[in-house]
Amino acid sequence: MTSRPPINVGIVGLTTNDKSSWAARAHLPYLLKSPHYRVQGVCNRTVESAQLAIETFHLPSSARAYSSIAELGADEEIDLVVVCTRVDTHYGIIKPLLERMEQEGEKKKDMFVEWPLGANLAQGRELARLAREVNGPIKTVIGLQARMNPAFSKIKEILSSGRIGNVLSVDVRATAPNVVVEMPANRAYFADRSSGGNLLTIRAMHVLDPAFFVHGEPVGPLRALLGNQVPYMLVKEEDGSTKRIEKDTPDHIAISGHMASASGPLFNFYMRGGKPFKDEPGLVWSVYGDEGEMQISCESSAIQMSFPLTVKIYDNKTDDVETVDVAGLDRGLCADLTPEARDVGRLYEAYALGKDYGDWELAVRRHELVEQIYREGGL
Repeated sequence: MTSRPPINVGIVGLTTNDKSSWAARAHLPYLLKSPHYRVQGVCNRTVESAQLAIETFHLPSSARAYSSIAELGADEEIDLVVVCTRVDTHYGIIKPLLERMEQEGEKKKDMFVEWPLGANLAQGRELARLAREVNGPIKTVIGLQARMNPAFSKIKEILSSGRIGNVLSVDVRATAPNVVVEMPANRAYFADRSSGGNLLTIRAMHVLDPAFFVHGEPVGPLRALLGNQVPYMLVKEEDGSTKRIEKDTPDHIAISGHMASASGPLFNFYMRGGKPFKDEPGLVWSVYGDEGEMQISCESSAIQMSFPLTVKIYDNKTDDVETVDVAGLDRGLCADLTPEARDVGRLYEAYALGKDYGDWELAVRRHELVEQIYREGGL
């Protein structure tokens, strides 16, 4: 059997201004090691910046540098465009690419975009519609990667087996220590709801998506309460000075409803900005059944970055507590990557091998949920 040629990738937003940027930390590790992919292009604001990224990250000699989305879109060799820029730039980057693909004779390119897809529901819906209307059609991937962690498939399997009986309720409590009053200048956009990036849209959705993957989508009335308890942000500038700006985004989030069906398990979710209590985990996810309870905990609520999970099961009848080995589920190339890159790598692997992954239709459902929470939450 002959092997398939690698998928040629064009990355938007791989810069050397910050070597710890998400594109470098989470996307490149898998792309550079996988036999399924080859990085063929980099698009930044200038050709010089793109070329510097190619050299700095030791990309293949065939990789080309671009300074405009139109140039990247015209490259006939690129199969997959990956957008790793800030959320408020997504719409302006993606829409022209999709519109270009509608022209006769243009090569169709699949799209991988970091979550959120757009800055709001309207943008997300429009981009998903344009992708559906491209003659081809094209495949889309959304960066909701936590659900790709094999631990969540294992957890889902255990619960489906009836290990704790019928699931009656699910309770998730989380903190976000990097969403605080004082923030670096490059995170100041978290204060502005119109940017599309904040505690609800990014931090909370990266926890809620795997929860819904395990337990089922929310059904029926959803109750939400949002708090902007500290309505300002202190922005730390690069010169060391601090600037106070107004904030219209939540720093406290409370949501409740039913999962899977109108009579399904009760679901309660609470997240706040700030550090967890000393020596306490940043995430505690409890699943209560009529025969026992499962507890999932993690040092950080940023579970999309593959922080280690601790999974325990309490059996009501025997009074025993069992620890489930989920760390041992990691195998293959992704297991050898840095934590931030593992689940992103699994997304790439699923796309390359035709397995299940989240697409832009999932992204629209998450945007709809965000809009519902805003509406019900009173903010």
